[in-house]
Order: sequence, then C-alpha cells, then structure tokens
Amino acid sequence: MTQQQAAAALEEYRAERGPALRRLRSRPEAQGAAPGDLLDGTPGSTAPLRDRTTARITALGTGPRTLDADPTRSRWPSRARHGKLVDPHPPEESLLLVDGFCADLPERHPALVERLVDALCERDGVVSVHRYGPAALVVGVPEWDEVRLKPWLSLWLERNLPH
Repeated sequence: MTQQQAAAALEEYRAERGPALRRLRSRPEAQGAAPGDLLDGTPGSTAPLRDRTTARITALGTGPRTLDADPTRSRWPSRARHGKLVDPHPPEESLLLVDGFCADLPERHPALVERLVDALCERDGVVSVHRYGPAALVVGVPEWDEVRLKPWLSLWLERNLPH
C-alpha cells in the first residue's frame, strides 16, 4: 500500500466509526434491553454484549464463498477490506459486529487506549505508535505482520477488559 493509499484508508476508517458505533448501540435494543443498561461507559459493561456477540459470531461460522467470490466484500468495514483475511473467512455480519467494538472502546474508554499504547511501546520491534483521533492507531512494527499484530491486540484486550 502506498502512503497515499494508506492515508485514504485511514480517513475511510475514521469516517466509519460513527456508523459502527450506532450499529453496536442498536444491538441491545434489538435484544430487548436499553443500550444504557448494557453500555454504561465502563469497560465491564461491554462484557455481556461481547459475550452475546461472540456467541453470534461462533454461530455464523465462516463465509460460504472464497474471498474472491464473496459479493459482500465491498460492504465490509474498511479495516477488513484493507486487511489480511484468509479463507475460510468470517461472513459480513461477523465483521460488522466486531467493527462496533473498535468504535466503542476508544470513545468510552480513552484511558484503556492509552494503556494499550503504552503496552505497544514496550514491545520489542515496535518503532512507533501514532494515534489519529480517538479511534485510530497506526502501529509501526516492521518485524510483525498483521497476522501477528491482530492476535496480540485481541489477547491484550481480553486480559485488560473486565469480564
């Protein structure tokens, strides 16, 4: 990806945060609960929604088509379209469900993101971490590829978000 393409992808990602957050907040209402009951601004309040979302993603399984043949790909969140996915890949609904958490955490829990930045800066091989607004981090880690960085981030969040 060229610098110009990367800049365009970052702007696209940032523009998607509002809609992703609205989708996340509409999920409790669709399940019969008020959003304030589940998403009250504390990291622990995401646990019930995260558990239901994880169960839904597990139930959805993998997409029925290959990446190249998936007609929903143009509607995926930009981080999925520009990232590395391999077959079998998650279906569109799973990608959209996860995308809401990418918007909620930094908006409601900026201190958690600061702890994440600190943890990243302590990792061997990380040369830079730049924060673009509340919802976007660009991590410079030449020795890691996306397939290594994403699981590290997921595990860090799993350890640092209350259950």
